[in-house]
Amino acid sequence: MFPKESEYSWKNTEWDFRGDIGQCTYGHEGGTCIQSTLDFIEPSDGGEARLKTKIDLSKISGDKKKIVYISCKGLFSPVNWFGEFRGGIEIYCDGKLIWSGNITYGKDRFELNEWKVDIDITNYSLLDVKIWHWAKCWTGAVEIHTARPKIVIWYNAYSPPKKYDLRVRVVDKESDNLITRARVTLLKGDELIDEKVTDGGEVLFEDIVENGYTIKVTHPDYYDAEGFVRLDADKYIIIRMIRKPTWFEKLIDWLATNWWWLGAGFVFLILIFAIPEMIKEFGRMVRSGVRGIFGGEESAGSKKE
Repeated sequence: MFPKESEYSWKNTEWDFRGDIGQCTYGHEGGTCIQSTLDFIEPSDGGEARLKTKIDLSKISGDKKKIVYISCKGLFSPVNWFGEFRGGIEIYCDGKLIWSGNITYGKDRFELNEWKVDIDITNYSLLDVKIWHWAKCWTGAVEIHTARPKIVIWYNAYSPPKKYDLRVRVVDKESDNLITRARVTLLKGDELIDEKVTDGGEVLFEDIVENGYTIKVTHPDYYDAEGFVRLDADKYIIIRMIRKPTWFEKLIDWLATNWWWLGAGFVFLILIFAIPEMIKEFGRMVRSGVRGIFGGEESAGSKKE
């Protein structure tokens, strides 16, 4: 027998939704995020997500199957909100609830939730996952986000784990040009499997054990990118990265957004330099007028005499 682990995680497109819940509108966490937006218009509301495709445990070739790890991330964003909210994750086998946990949510940041468990699922055939959100809002609104749900199943495999090659191509999202000197990191959960730098825009990971893996890509000129692959054959995947704006592009963007500041500053400078001259000119006009008035009176008096 050969001890083995299989990791399962899902994109937000792999769920059936009921109630006030759906795919995240912001694309958080690589498209794995599920979102609910709940407000005072409906004081108490929520929803749930269930897997479109259940995990067929009969396809796991081995015995003594058990769930050993469950995780997800949680975030909430309140807007003038007062009330209460909750969220959770539940595991079902053959329609029976076998485990549940409450999710902790970070305010405006994702907080990791992890559960190390030992749940025997040897005699079950079908596994399902449910994520639920609920909130009561007296004022304002609250967004609830649950991302990166994952479970790990351990079992004794009947045969040695298979190994495959994984080729990763890294390209610019807009131009599709290959990106060189990008650092590609291969992870199984939080465990570092391998790390390479693209040469000609590609890297090759060889003899990687069959499993689910996260691929993270970094480059100083691009925003970080990542993807997930379930390696059950030799695979070739493409990671697209979004280029960071240059300082000149940032300047142009700032000017386009804040042009009125420049106009106000220009007017302010004109006023600073023009007002003193205007005051001086006004003073000269006043003095000239006063001299004209009094000088005219003196001339009239002289003629009278």
